[in-house]
Amino acid sequence: MSLPLSGISVVEYSNGMAGRLTGLLLADQGATVIVSREAGQPDPLDAYLDRGKQIHAGTEPLGSAGADVVIHDGIEKAERIGEQIRLSITAVLPGETAYPFPDDVGDDILKAVSGFYTDLAMTRRLLGDNVVYTPVPLCSIYAGVLGATAVGTALLDRIRYGASRDIVISRLAAGLSSIGALALEVEGIPKHLKTETLISLPAELAAHVDKARADKTYFESLKRQLNPLFACYPAADGRQVMFLSVVHRGYSRRLLEKLGIWEDAQSLGIVDLPVYEPANAEFSDHNIAVPQNLRLPLRAKLAELIATAVARKPAEEWERTLCEANVPCVMVRDFAEWRASDHARQSGIVETVTGCDWPQLGRAVRLASAKPYPALHASTAGQAVLSVSESATSGTATKSAVPLPLAGIRVVDLANVIAGPSCGRMLAELGAEVVKVDSTQPEHVPVVTVVWPAELSQGKRSILLNLRDESGREILRRLVARADLVVFNKLDPVMARLGLDRDGLAKINPDAIAVQLSAYKGERPGTHDDYPGYDPLLQAVTGIMTRFGSSDAPELHGLASCVDYLTGYIAAFGAIVALVARERRPEGGGDWVDTSLASASSFIQSSFQVTPAPVGTPDCLRKVKGGWICVEPPDSDIPGISELTVSEALNAANSAGVIAAPVQSIDELKARHRENPCADVAFKTDHGDLPALNLRPTWFQFDGLPLPDLTPAPAPGANAEEILLELGYSAEDIDKMMSSEVVGQVLWGGSCAALKAAG
Repeated sequence: MSLPLSGISVVEYSNGMAGRLTGLLLADQGATVIVSREAGQPDPLDAYLDRGKQIHAGTEPLGSAGADVVIHDGIEKAERIGEQIRLSITAVLPGETAYPFPDDVGDDILKAVSGFYTDLAMTRRLLGDNVVYTPVPLCSIYAGVLGATAVGTALLDRIRYGASRDIVISRLAAGLSSIGALALEVEGIPKHLKTETLISLPAELAAHVDKARADKTYFESLKRQLNPLFACYPAADGRQVMFLSVVHRGYSRRLLEKLGIWEDAQSLGIVDLPVYEPANAEFSDHNIAVPQNLRLPLRAKLAELIATAVARKPAEEWERTLCEANVPCVMVRDFAEWRASDHARQSGIVETVTGCDWPQLGRAVRLASAKPYPALHASTAGQAVLSVSESATSGTATKSAVPLPLAGIRVVDLANVIAGPSCGRMLAELGAEVVKVDSTQPEHVPVVTVVWPAELSQGKRSILLNLRDESGREILRRLVARADLVVFNKLDPVMARLGLDRDGLAKINPDAIAVQLSAYKGERPGTHDDYPGYDPLLQAVTGIMTRFGSSDAPELHGLASCVDYLTGYIAAFGAIVALVARERRPEGGGDWVDTSLASASSFIQSSFQVTPAPVGTPDCLRKVKGGWICVEPPDSDIPGISELTVSEALNAANSAGVIAAPVQSIDELKARHRENPCADVAFKTDHGDLPALNLRPTWFQFDGLPLPDLTPAPAPGANAEEILLELGYSAEDIDKMMSSEVVGQVLWGGSCAALKAAG
């Protein structure tokens, strides 16, 4: 078996991007994907979407009786054949009444509903632009990845238990799977761990909004004052440089040192103190460890110091020297420049494809057991021959034996921020048992370690370990020895220090599958492999920010929604493919899966590889009294629409036979559905250690049922005792490890109740 899905047969009847991307992801891992669709006008992007597939050229319609997997647009009502896995890609879930869109509705309508026109342009919204169009087809791309992930879990089900599945992926719900951090509300955070949002508009700057909107240069300088360590600056050659050190204490200090301005910052009164010690809360407004809390005069002076320093060297030199010093930094590029870059081509993030005259995006996720992968090639045409894979139907259990697809799979989640933890959360949604391991000495700010985990740690158990101590590393080794998957976003040197590089992991657990999420890695070694990075930086370096703004005024395209969650879900797909491959190999054995923010930020722009995205606000967005609506088709004529309220405009569009949707913010989405859930949009309030409002996981539907709600996220460290007892430690051992701080206490200092009382 040369590739993990070799021998798996897939019939793809889909015409939409989501279904075709699902087929592409499966084909890239070796599945035989046979395409049968209605004849239509060829599109240049077909060369990418049909890559590695067979185009059915027979005179008779292609039947699917011999296929392992069938992909449809819309719900397939025919009887399922045997143990076949069927994936239906829909616009909305069956029974949806709040948003009754047809299955072929465009992404623009779905993005209007999901908050993508109101909550992604974060700084522009702060400065008065309440509705900003994005051309990125977020809903379809997320649906394509989720569809491939669901198919992978169903294949694993079938191998292990003989179960088959009918799967529905709604594009609307898939889009919502990317806004968890934006929709999240958390209560009960101890006072010393509360911080301002990463980008906010201080009251003192509110009076400057009109000037900023009229003067682009002033707008850019004002954005730098909103958060100096999370902004773009012009370098000596006129190119833009972007920093994102705001979320990490070490990066913040190191950036200022490498720019040569740390002493200047200290002279302004800025200090560097641990955030997790309650006594340091009084320094919050001048502590570089929490830059978003700096008082405005310090922000303005710090932005000025950084701007002066950056102007001394060219942008690419800053990128290289700072990243080599482990400080996240990028030179802002557009998509074409990124695709032509040495790293993108060398690493295989962009590949030459046999039979295609333009370079395509390479595989989004890679398995070590499949390397070296064969060269990618264009689609072929011919008479299809289908056969069900014998190794995909070897299970003996009954269908009722499988409560969730990943039941019984154990995961150790060592990841932080959003991409890695979202991979672990998705595995938990699908039934895996996940243990989240965090540090007793965190460098990231509380929004990363406390706030976001209220969404990302749902369904997990949590322990805090001092991995600088041998006893802490021994606990980790015991966890890994029991695991099927080990998820992490650490670079290779860090994993080597933990004894969890490829050789070390194989010694501890030869059947374990490592899942590595990095900033820049591709299929082959590249120049940027050891560079650090975060979602916004990869937006900047791969062209998303210039697409959303311009080369001299790059604009952030949301926080996490564009790259982080997508990276995590691609990693989950890779993890599941590796589990399938392990089950199919007679000898079993572990594997090493990798993907990167660079791969995901390229993948989400896949529709723009041939045809540039539209510029400006398209006709589909219409301003009406008190708000905006989105219409399809975009050139629809609805007389007097600008004089109507949102509700009246939607009714008028409906009467005219025009598809229309309200342009909603995420806050409006919550207000509408917090108490009145619909099939695709539903919220839940968890009353756990840190009460939180989260979206329900509507994006997967197996056999007509949504996945059950996850258990509430624990406070960091809350499950240490039960985890250690399961690993064979005694109560006396546990007391010693906690007193010596090998194992951390809940929230780094005691129970939630005690900390709340102290605060």
